[in-house]
Amino acid sequence: MSTHVEERKLHAKYTATTVFVYDTGKAPKVYGMRKFPYPYQAMLAISSDADSETLRKFNLVHEFINTTQMTPLGKGLGLDFSDSFFMYNGDNEPGYVDINHEPMSDELSYFKGVSDQPYAASVINRYIHDGWIDTMHTYGDFSQVDQNKTLFRRQLAKQAINALNANDDSKCVFEHA
Repeated sequence: MSTHVEERKLHAKYTATTVFVYDTGKAPKVYGMRKFPYPYQAMLAISSDADSETLRKFNLVHEFINTTQMTPLGKGLGLDFSDSFFMYNGDNEPGYVDINHEPMSDELSYFKGVSDQPYAASVINRYIHDGWIDTMHTYGDFSQVDQNKTLFRRQLAKQAINALNANDDSKCVFEHA
């Protein structure tokens, strides 16, 4: 055969069928790449951010997006979706993080404030292992009224990495370096 694929048309009484005969001695010719993997024709990317997230909001969003259960937002979508988290919450800005006037200090984080005391460590650990969390959104929310001051210290980073390693949570991606 002079071409990689020979097309032969077979005619029957009422139908026409095309048969492709492949020359297996040659590599296939690539004519281009699909825009999306087969059989998909479109794509959707959803990114969630740990800023101003409480455990209540985290659960509400993930029950709706990740499950097919009925939720306060409607029937769940059943999509594979993960989120980010903070290790610390050193935010001292005024304002509320959720309904019922929950203060910024209630923002979801692994440790309470900038201490070594667990705050939501056990639930974050569980969600990392369940696939609902896959990204550490920096070491924490260290937003300050006076932007020239920060509560972040190198020791906090060491403590965070040690805690993640101790719980086999080190598979998370680190963003916003």
